[in-house]
Amino acid sequence: MTLSVAVIVSAVVSLTLTPMMCGRILRPAREQRPGRIARIGEAGFNAMLAGYQRSLDWTFGHHRLVLVVAATTLVGTIGLYIIVPKGFLRSRTPAC
Repeated sequence: MTLSVAVIVSAVVSLTLTPMMCGRILRPAREQRPGRIARIGEAGFNAMLAGYQRSLDWTFGHHRLVLVVAATTLVGTIGLYIIVPKGFLRSRTPAC
C-alpha cells in the first residue's frame, strides 16, 4: 500500500508541480557576464563532454568487445531473473 501511494504522489508531483516550478524559475535572464561558479561549471561540463566523446570514439573502435559485454549482461540478467525470488509486492503474512 505504501509503495502504491508513493508512486501516485510522485506522479502527481512530476505532472503538476515540476512544470509549474520550471515555468517560474527558468525565465529568460538579462544579458550579463557569467559569474565564477558558472564559468567553473561550464569548464567541468566541457571536460565531461570531452571525456564522453573519447569514450564514444573508443567504443566505436571496439565493436566486438562491446557486443560481448552486452551479450554477457543480457545472459546474466536473464539468469538472475530466473534465480532471484520474486514477490516484492506480495505480502509475506496471510491476509485476515
